[in-house]
Amino acid sequence: MSTLRVDSIRGQTADGTNRYVVQVVQTAGSTGRQTYTSASYFDLVTVSITPKFSTSKILVSGHTSITRTSSAYANVIITRADTQIFVPDTQAAYTADHTVENSVGSVSGEILDSPSTTSATTYKIRMKVMGSGSLYVDGQPVITAMEIAQ
Repeated sequence: MSTLRVDSIRGQTADGTNRYVVQVVQTAGSTGRQTYTSASYFDLVTVSITPKFSTSKILVSGHTSITRTSSAYANVIITRADTQIFVPDTQAAYTADHTVENSVGSVSGEILDSPSTTSATTYKIRMKVMGSGSLYVDGQPVITAMEIAQ
């Protein structure tokens, strides 16, 4: 019987480069319903990744479920450190009736970032409450960072 042992196998893309997933890091936030009323940005969930190559891209994706009361609505952003890099469209999820609790449903977004570093890099889903009333984060917010070698 023969044995084939390989440390790694990498395919080559059509443009002659080797792109592959180097690592994936994921963080999940608190479970259950969390209530928020802050008009200032706060961290909903954070993930840290240390790229192996300075030329790598980082695919950052996030997801959460939000319910609101009255005329409150969420302003959700994704940041690298404290710099805003993406704003998912949360307004499209709201209904016209601002007088009762309305399910906003899922808020998701992703961005391909180029941090150009091999130092630990922190990504966050941040949120603040706009309008009046409360926001509830239902379920468990999740953020994922995936390093893709270039």
